[in-house]
Amino acid sequence: MNRLRIKFFLLVLSTLILLNGCMTDSSENNEVADTLSTQSNEEVENVSAQLPYEVNYNEETGRFSIVENPETETTSLNGETLANALKNKYPEIDLRLGDRRNDTLDVYIEDASYLTQNIGTAGANAYMAEATFAFTSLDSIKAVNFIFEAGDHASPGAYKRSDFDDFH
Repeated sequence: MNRLRIKFFLLVLSTLILLNGCMTDSSENNEVADTLSTQSNEEVENVSAQLPYEVNYNEETGRFSIVENPETETTSLNGETLANALKNKYPEIDLRLGDRRNDTLDVYIEDASYLTQNIGTAGANAYMAEATFAFTSLDSIKAVNFIFEAGDHASPGAYKRSDFDDFH
């Protein structure tokens, strides 16, 4: 499973670089890919909590899908556990849980530059989908209100699972 995640991560990274043109210098691309590959190996092994849902990329269809993670024990999930799992998977995106208002959970990202500028639209959508599905797996949470400064590839606001219907 770890190899599959690493392959998926590298595939998404290379797709983002090609499709979104966020980086133009090929030496930068190689350096970033090498760094992320090394980080991915270490981070995947150190993750204590798993996300309840994962975004997968289908090479044949060229589409993303979000699927339930069979390795997750949903009985022990809470907001902090999910926040830590997201931080472990995406260490460049430091999120902080905010207040819960009715069926909505506020999630703050103080420095969203990696999310909004560095991982492209597909990477940002994958992150937002995984975070939304994770937090809406909590009892009576139906929406996640992301609070951060908007950028090229992601926008703040309240997201529901239905916002990612194209991932199915």
